[in-house]
Amino acid sequence: MKAKKLPNSAIVKALFLAIIGALKPPDRTPTAQWVDQHIKFSRKVPTPWPGPFRIARTPYIKGVFDAYDARNIEQIVLVWGRQTAKSTTIYCCMLRSMDQDPGPMIFNVPSIELGAYTSRNRLQPIINSCDVVRAKKTGNRNDFTVLEMRLEDMVLSLVGSGSDVQAMSRPARYLFRDEIDEIGKDVLGIIFETTSSFSNKKIVDTSTTTSVQGNVWQGLITSQYVFELWVPCPECKTYQTLTFDQIKFGDERDPEKVRETAYYECRECKAEIRDGEKLPMLSAGQWRARQTNDPCAEIMKGITPAYKSTVELYDVLYDRKTKKIGFYLPKWYAPMSGASFGQAAKDFLEASQFKKMTGDTTLLQNWTKFWKSIPWLEAVDMKEADELMRNKIELAPVVCPSDTLALTCGVDPGQGGFWYVVVSWSKTFSPHLVQHGFLLDYDSVRRLWLENVYAVKGLSYPIKIWRKGMDTGGSKYGDESETMTGAAYEFIRTCDDGFTFGTKGQETLKAGGNMTLKRIDTMPGPNGKPIPGGLPIWFIRPSYFKNLTHMRLNVREGDPGRFTFNDGIDAGSDYIKHLRGEEKRRDPKTGKWEWIATGPNHLLDATVIAFSLADPECFGGVRVLEPLPKEDIPEEAMEEEDKTESDWINGGKPKKGGWI
Repeated sequence: MKAKKLPNSAIVKALFLAIIGALKPPDRTPTAQWVDQHIKFSRKVPTPWPGPFRIARTPYIKGVFDAYDARNIEQIVLVWGRQTAKSTTIYCCMLRSMDQDPGPMIFNVPSIELGAYTSRNRLQPIINSCDVVRAKKTGNRNDFTVLEMRLEDMVLSLVGSGSDVQAMSRPARYLFRDEIDEIGKDVLGIIFETTSSFSNKKIVDTSTTTSVQGNVWQGLITSQYVFELWVPCPECKTYQTLTFDQIKFGDERDPEKVRETAYYECRECKAEIRDGEKLPMLSAGQWRARQTNDPCAEIMKGITPAYKSTVELYDVLYDRKTKKIGFYLPKWYAPMSGASFGQAAKDFLEASQFKKMTGDTTLLQNWTKFWKSIPWLEAVDMKEADELMRNKIELAPVVCPSDTLALTCGVDPGQGGFWYVVVSWSKTFSPHLVQHGFLLDYDSVRRLWLENVYAVKGLSYPIKIWRKGMDTGGSKYGDESETMTGAAYEFIRTCDDGFTFGTKGQETLKAGGNMTLKRIDTMPGPNGKPIPGGLPIWFIRPSYFKNLTHMRLNVREGDPGRFTFNDGIDAGSDYIKHLRGEEKRRDPKTGKWEWIATGPNHLLDATVIAFSLADPECFGGVRVLEPLPKEDIPEEAMEEEDKTESDWINGGKPKKGGWI
């Protein structure tokens, strides 16, 4: 029977559909869906869950899979703690590409020996357990070796940092690099170039962190977005990142008891969150990135952003300009038993106790890298809370020592209010903590600065605060349209008494000193209004005054210059917590020292401001002041003295004509 002849129009249409079908990219199953269908773990693979793979066990990996599927994303950096399914995530991406979108692939590890171990104990068992990828094996045993696996339509090569240049120069569309901090930068550069011929390349980098200059942390720093996992509290539903400072174990110091009793405290409602509630929280989690200039520095300093100042993964994932992104995840997020809140606290307590007994920081270094997933920075030995209690003297709060010359006050704005510190200064330049606390609004700060009076031991008349300073940082305050800087400027202008200043921290000062005064002529913002007469702002070097604070804490009892506290301070007070909220650490590779936040530190920052206002670089500091009169002064005389206009450098008001 003759085949029916098609009309010319039908032939053209069929040909057109065939061409379109050939040009149309094949339908591909999303990685998150594909792995649940095809990945299985045999008992040869070291995993807590042998058998069929299920994303629901570690739901946060779906975000990485979705990023891997996005066509515009070229490079992904994973800085995750141990036991977080980091390696599993990599293997799943590899196998999905082998099946759905094959291309030349390189797996780069620090050594050939590690590559061979990973191949035998991880990759090959996973491939042989995956039906669709196993079906692509050629049947030739020589094509499926430990370091090179040839499938019907692609080749996977395992390359160590000691491999020959030829092996590292093979073109690769897919590049997976594990433990890259142990791989030389020159090798990483050569391997990276293997992907240069592919416009649709995919690169995934992972490693345990070593130092700030290490490859993986630098990879995170150079990412366009650094995503952290935000999870909802089971009680109040507030989304938040999980940070170690919220893992609570009270005053218990027995590591085994801590492992059983520690819990996570919601930052918002203070609810006690247990490990059994972790998985539902993870399932509802959101990968979100801070919208700041240096998110990695904030992560290391323990700065927690506001939810509204972050952007969700899916809001930027398909932006064509987004090419390189990172994911940061501490170990205590993982739902595995070895990553419980209690285990995190136990390991930290043991590492801290070991350091205190031996001076050896090895365990603490490992805890920082494996649990916290940030680089280790060598720290100056920080005093424990009970040691700081030796600086307490028998003097009630708001009472100044008998040799007091003047009081300075530093204010550091925080979320919802203002942290403040009042320090008295003696003629031996010895500071004493007179008062500290938290105020809710600017009116309260004004009353503190302009109305509060303080008793001086041995004198029958009170004194007021001499110099006052407020940090004028740039975070949001109140209305979304008003920055904290602008609000602080406006407030400081209303306290026009010649003794009130704005302050800004700046480590690099051109003059080479530790503080310099600048006159600000306009309000912040592109259309900032002029400030008549200008506003005095002290730019101070925070590291210098933090060093000075701790140096004065270490002055021997009875010696001049010792920093003392009033007897209202105890080991659990906010002031002690904030004083210990930063550590000075040295990067072992760069040799540079830096103060790193390890907890709340607002009162330390307020202390820095109070110290700076008394420093000789601040118009001579308290050293230019005369001792307070020992006899009573009539109130009328004191009022008359307040009205006199003296030289500003000697503690008076600014002369007419503007600021010095």
